[in-house]
Amino acid sequence: MNNRVSILLSGLLAVLIGYLIYTFFEYYDEERDLGWGRNAQKNPFLAIGKFSETYGVTVESVDSILKIASLDSYDTLFITQSGQVLSENRMQELLGWVNAGGHLIVAAQRPSGEERDRLFEYFDIKLHTTDFKRSVFDNDIFDEAEDDELTEEEKKNREVENKKKFIDQLREFNENLKKQGLLGESEEEKSPQENTLEYEKTVDAELLTKLTFEDVPGELRIEFNPEIAISHPAFDEEDWDEEKYQPTYWRGENNGTHFLQLNSGDGLVTVISDSEIFRSENIANFEHAYLWYILTGGATAAIVYGSNMPSLWYMLVVFMPELLLALGVFICAWIWFNIRRFGPIREENIQVRRSSAEHIQASAGYMWRGGWQGSLLAPVREEIQQQAEKLIAGYDSAEQNERVNLLSLACKLDSSAVSAAMESNEDLNEESFYQTVRILQKIRESL
Repeated sequence: MNNRVSILLSGLLAVLIGYLIYTFFEYYDEERDLGWGRNAQKNPFLAIGKFSETYGVTVESVDSILKIASLDSYDTLFITQSGQVLSENRMQELLGWVNAGGHLIVAAQRPSGEERDRLFEYFDIKLHTTDFKRSVFDNDIFDEAEDDELTEEEKKNREVENKKKFIDQLREFNENLKKQGLLGESEEEKSPQENTLEYEKTVDAELLTKLTFEDVPGELRIEFNPEIAISHPAFDEEDWDEEKYQPTYWRGENNGTHFLQLNSGDGLVTVISDSEIFRSENIANFEHAYLWYILTGGATAAIVYGSNMPSLWYMLVVFMPELLLALGVFICAWIWFNIRRFGPIREENIQVRRSSAEHIQASAGYMWRGGWQGSLLAPVREEIQQQAEKLIAGYDSAEQNERVNLLSLACKLDSSAVSAAMESNEDLNEESFYQTVRILQKIRESL
């Protein structure tokens, strides 16, 4: 009875606890921004692909131009850095694709005297850095040093240190404003659209490149990096003419030209001073996304956002499948050669001992398969020689030819047959071997 009461009280207590938890605990959903995912970190132009999917176009992104098996599968190709075209063969392949009607969008690579830019050399395009400075605080925050005096690694290290220094000073500045009550905590987090609008208000309108296109109303405001500009002889020479290609449209702002289009064959080449406008963090600013839509025209496109060397396996599969096939055949042949066996499989019977006759027969069979017929005939020939030396006068001191004649006379056999039976060491077939054995037996019996 006590056990039943204890079980009942325990059940009532559990129900009461469950009721209290259900009544007094409040459930809510909380979203946390964990930053960009792995794919977004790996591909800085992932947002372009997501945007293109909204109007039914799939954009392929690869980290090496070698991973594009066939350019004919795409109408538009975007190369984020012109220096990614490393070989003359690859450049000729691109030019052939453009002349056949393709649209190549290529972003300039930062000027460097160490790397050769084959694509820009072909189109007579040059890059130069402008005198633009982003902030009046640059001299106070960042360390001053001439670029010519630093190596590439030192420049990167200085850039990282300057960014850290800038962030630290900006954080300290905001904390001081909060202490003074000039900067309050925002009650609600702003939406991405609101953040984009606020950012666009901070950009000077004179730094924006305004582009116009046929059948597109109004102007497109594009925020190119004002520190880098492109130049071409056609900008200064009104009667400039080139048989290989022809510049048709270029625009920029006070710091220089940032957008250029060239007709080459039946295709089009669009050159931009930097690829930052199409990166995931900048694609929503101004009319960058709309510019991408206009340039691609809703057609199939591919983006080459890096120059990483593909794996050896990928290179073999794409460019040398015949070598893989030959290697596979060789491995199969090697395995077959090493696992082969000779003769039929016989059951091992260790309880029955083999007789002497079977042993002799097996040994003779082994010597026969090995092509050692002379070893089988040697004992008989030696016995005949010993008997002939005893029974035939002058045999032991006679020459070999005379010995054959003496044996043929003593045995009444043809000398050629006696010579073949006593001296031949050539491989004999079964019939010749039996015939030789019969002649040797006749010679031995006649002595």
